[in-house]
Amino acid sequence: MIRAPPRLDSPPVPLLRSVVAWVALLAIGLGMFGWTWLAWPDVLIDFGRELYVPWRIAGGSDLYVDVAYFNGPLSPHWNALWFRVFGPGIATLVAVNAILLVLLTGLLHHLLRAVGSALAADVACAVFLILFAFAQLVGIGNYNYLSPYSHELTHGLVLCLGALACLGAVEALPSGPRRTRWVLAAGGLLGGAALTKPEILLAGGAAFAAGLASVLWREGAAGRESLRTASGLLAAALAPPLLAWAWLGAAIPLETAARGIVGPWSALFTADIASIDFYRHSLGTDDISGNAVALLAWAGAAIAVLAPGVALAFALRTPGRARPWIAAGLFALTAGVLLALRPEIRWAQAARPLPLFMAALALFCAGPALRRGPAPVEGRPALRLALVVFAAVLLAKMILHARIQQYGFALAMPATLVLVVAWVDWIPRWLSERGAYGAAFRASALAVLVALLSANLDLMARQLSRKDFLVGEAPDRIRSDRIRGPAVQSALVELSERLGPDGTLVVMPEGVTLNYLLRRPNPTPFINWMPPEYAIFGESAMIDSLAAHPPDMIALVHKDTEEYGFRFFGRDYANATFDWVQRNYRPVLRIGEPPFVEKRQFGILLLERLERKP
Repeated sequence: MIRAPPRLDSPPVPLLRSVVAWVALLAIGLGMFGWTWLAWPDVLIDFGRELYVPWRIAGGSDLYVDVAYFNGPLSPHWNALWFRVFGPGIATLVAVNAILLVLLTGLLHHLLRAVGSALAADVACAVFLILFAFAQLVGIGNYNYLSPYSHELTHGLVLCLGALACLGAVEALPSGPRRTRWVLAAGGLLGGAALTKPEILLAGGAAFAAGLASVLWREGAAGRESLRTASGLLAAALAPPLLAWAWLGAAIPLETAARGIVGPWSALFTADIASIDFYRHSLGTDDISGNAVALLAWAGAAIAVLAPGVALAFALRTPGRARPWIAAGLFALTAGVLLALRPEIRWAQAARPLPLFMAALALFCAGPALRRGPAPVEGRPALRLALVVFAAVLLAKMILHARIQQYGFALAMPATLVLVVAWVDWIPRWLSERGAYGAAFRASALAVLVALLSANLDLMARQLSRKDFLVGEAPDRIRSDRIRGPAVQSALVELSERLGPDGTLVVMPEGVTLNYLLRRPNPTPFINWMPPEYAIFGESAMIDSLAAHPPDMIALVHKDTEEYGFRFFGRDYANATFDWVQRNYRPVLRIGEPPFVEKRQFGILLLERLERKP
């Protein structure tokens, strides 16, 4: 068997420079944390589930039985653990997520430094902290790493990136017991990711498989050794799901536990869900030709902006003192033009060509990763290929509509950071190896990043300025807008008085945040009453649950669900549910405008059960 070639990684970074870089990243993180203070979650949408489910679990309820859930069991039980230890509170989750954010930033820096220069890793992590970690790029919160709309995404990212860090160790070690331990550790982390969301496991599994196959191929590993390595990886990956199944099965039927663990996969391929307008728009299949044209147009625009850097790099082949000044001039010119044109540029669309760029980078990385023989191979080609594959597979869920905002805070984040490393290190190095002045390209790329960050920081400032109303009490305060915030706060006061300490509440179609803030349970298992839930669970089952466990009160909260293809609850979908509510409940108070009437108004209607005892 051919042994692994010697490593030719980048030289170590001087301690002082490393300290300065980490201090700068810490300052960026603390600055963004303070600037976005309490604005991370949304007052009604999505994040209420992330609070309510672990609160119920911490109180003794069983996932998949008392609470209907269509993701894996790891994240809600992880969050419930901290609720048990420190007490329920948004502050509790934010503190735990802040620690995970530090870990994630360290993992990203470690991985990107392993495949690129220290400067590239520093710039990429700065982009991560500014653009993704605390993002407020749309009116709804939740698309950030302190209060994610789905902890399964952020937890899965940490686990998969941990597995790729193990791959880096595998690539650096010769075949033997130490390498085997790293493979098993990676399998365990990927098995943990299997308990989050399918798309995370698909990306992590594909990335690790590509990287491990590259290592074994380059070394000329025998078929038996490859099979033994793959078998160990698979066994380690199966262990967490099997342990979770046994652990859940101690409290609920084993069949129910199994459905809970494998349920996310069936939901992923459910035709009724895939046909919902919201998911088609997210994927870009609602307008395939239009989105494909937009992808190519933005790719062409990016290439046109960066082309002068390539041309100048070859024009400055001859060394001289003027070269750095000329590159600095290109940086200033490019950044100045882009900043001047910022109002005319639709920066929200700038991530569209990411899938195309990841495909190009995969080809760029495949050659070194598949090169066999004892010849030295620069850097860590297997890890580099794995990172590109990981980024590309995550983009599959938005392949024709890639974006930084909304789901892009997680799904487009790896691709964006890989592209930053490619712009700051891989491409300049490739140019320099051919006699060109790679720093010229780096200057134009950095100018594009400055303009991109400036545009998004301006957008964040506008979004944060609208969130100037506090809802709830410590440790559950949320900064909200003045349209929904006052209505939600009034509803909390009214419901607290009307329900009493033991009252139950159902919020339709969305707003389980009210249940959590009031610490009043929903007697049915169903958290939301939106089109995806009706597609997954079925309306008859949801109505039967209401009839079997009618809540003391129902809150109808205005929600325009046009993005799902059905505009209003009770009118365009859930008609039978709405009829059941009208037959069994009477309105007692309206806060704001009537719900489910006009798109841009907001109101909450409180209803009381007809036969409810005083």
